[in-house]
Amino acid sequence: MRPSVLLPVLLPIVATACAPKNTGEVATLMSEVQALQARVDELETFRQRVEMVVELPGDPEQELAALELAYKARDLMLAGEGEAAKDILQQIIRDYPETQVAAPAMEMLRELQIIGSDAGPLDVKSWVRGKHTMDPDALTVVVFFEAWCPHCQREVPVMEKAFQELDEQGLDVVGITNFSRGTTEEQMTEFLDTAGVTFPVGRDDGTLSQRFAANGVPHAAVLRHGKVEWIGHPGELDEARLKEWLAE
Repeated sequence: MRPSVLLPVLLPIVATACAPKNTGEVATLMSEVQALQARVDELETFRQRVEMVVELPGDPEQELAALELAYKARDLMLAGEGEAAKDILQQIIRDYPETQVAAPAMEMLRELQIIGSDAGPLDVKSWVRGKHTMDPDALTVVVFFEAWCPHCQREVPVMEKAFQELDEQGLDVVGITNFSRGTTEEQMTEFLDTAGVTFPVGRDDGTLSQRFAANGVPHAAVLRHGKVEWIGHPGELDEARLKEWLAE
């Protein structure tokens, strides 16, 4: 059984096992399990993007060698070793250009190259809820989501909680959505109300999604001092990491 299948089964078991403990301990443990689920979801998404079937046209040995490098690059990205990951992705593109892994490698390299670039203005098609004026001195988390996305339904309330707890310390959170898959205004309002969202939410015309490499949802970009500090899955943005950025 894969971890992505196993974790949902474990959640109620963990909750039951922890029932005799105090509420704070249960909440902490559940939070840790949910963070692990987010990490598994991201790794599963990556696996789907780069895992190749050797029966596909091409040299199986070349495909497997490129795939092994891709996993190594992903591990480095998760560890915050962006420059080392870039080197490996460039190696894939250079040495294995005909493999099925080359295209995802180019996409991952583009994501890494965005880090350190100018954030630019958060120009949106329209504001769905509230309004945001970019403060270059603030730490801003831009969260891309859609109302129909089950993973967004889990991550958006987590970002709202972080916003509530760290707002006074200087954290800005801005939601961005495309109203994809025919999402209506009523459906978006229901989603935001259910998630308890109070941070501003804008409707994108695709410009911001392209700028911050939001090829899927949920996706997040951290902006700091007018630059892109980090991009990735919002499940990796725990409170400790945000506090570290705020303190610097």
